Amino acid sequence: MVSSLMESDGSWNMERIRLLFNRDTVNNICKIPCTNRNLDHKLIWIGNSNGCFSVKSAYKMEFYDKGVVSQWWKHIWTSKIHERLKFFLWKLANNGLTTASNLLSRNMVINRRDCVHGCGQLESSWHLFFLCQITRALWFAMPSSIKWDSLQDKSLKQKLNLLINPSGTLPTNVLSSIPYGQVEKAKAILSQTRTEGMATHSNNTLWEKPPCQSIKINTDAAVKEGKSMIGVVARNHLGEVQKIKAVRLQSDIPELAEAFGVLQGLKLASKEGWSKVWCQSDARNVITKINNPTGQNTHWAAEGIFTDIVRLKHQCLVHLVS
Repeated sequence: MVSSLMESDGSWNMERIRLLFNRDTVNNICKIPCTNRNLDHKLIWIGNSNGCFSVKSAYKMEFYDKGVVSQWWKHIWTSKIHERLKFFLWKLANNGLTTASNLLSRNMVINRRDCVHGCGQLESSWHLFFLCQITRALWFAMPSSIKWDSLQDKSLKQKLNLLINPSGTLPTNVLSSIPYGQVEKAKAILSQTRTEGMATHSNNTLWEKPPCQSIKINTDAAVKEGKSMIGVVARNHLGEVQKIKAVRLQSDIPELAEAFGVLQGLKLASKEGWSKVWCQSDARNVITKINNPTGQNTHWAAEGIFTDIVRLKHQCLVHLVS
């Protein structure tokens, strides 16, 4: 029984847990935060985030986890770049982008097969990102002035590897044979992209005030090295900060961390006696699960957290938004 591993105050009995389990199991148990609700006991399949068994997850646990991960993949997944860029590089390295050459190889009918830059060449991942004149100009227009001419014999994956882990071999700061007009055009494209990106980011980060006499609580979580840091900020309808709270969580599950942040925000509201609360989180799946408990699958380790959130939500007038 799980209850036999817990103290009377609901926390884990670490002495008993260390006595019964090995170190890896102890660490995994500690990543599950204790809740104030008595949940039904059930078996959990850890191969799936929702706790349910599937043949696909069993196959992945048996074969994928035992494979040797190449240095290339380690460079991608451990690099300090945006997660979306990591995923894009992964698709590019596996030739998984929807370029014209890939679509044609799958016998698909397409309206255009030439490069989007108008050079008349077949659109392929290799050409689009390294061989096209416009692309080469874009590389050279960057602050590091990258030129790939000296590395034409490198494969696509080798070139991406150099970008992730340069190790002193990346061809930068060299004279270019690319026409000056192409470089200037590329610089204009880069400048416009940066400006539009900054404007979009600025619009998305504007804080919106809650209705009069209401409190707005913003929560966020950062996951790093097996742990999570939770931040909670509460402001009134005038934008004045009322409370700030930071909590450490012994878990590296993003969904669990984000849900735990919302829970901390609602606990703060309950403690302060705020009756009209707007709670905002950037984790859309967490907010969807709270507003519709039966319509969204979430990580099994967060089930108790969501139960506590729903309980606190019903204690006062709470609006949850993403």
